[in-house]
Amino acid sequence: MKTSVEIDEKLLAQVKRILGTETLRETIEKSFEEVVHHKALEQSAQLLGKIDLDLSRESIRSQRRKRKASR
Repeated sequence: MKTSVEIDEKLLAQVKRILGTETLRETIEKSFEEVVHHKALEQSAQLLGKIDLDLSRESIRSQRRKRKASR
């Protein structure tokens, strides 16, 4: 998609330096990827403590036995 946008040159230079990008297109795409990644991390963090995990030794051994038996 082609579009025309006015971009603050100082801000663009800062973002390029932070992201290690060279072109405007590369900087925009990398910025979008970072936003999507950040949102995914945010959503994962919200799940912490909401998923009931039993990581006791016996529970893990039991799960392994179940997997081996189903093969």
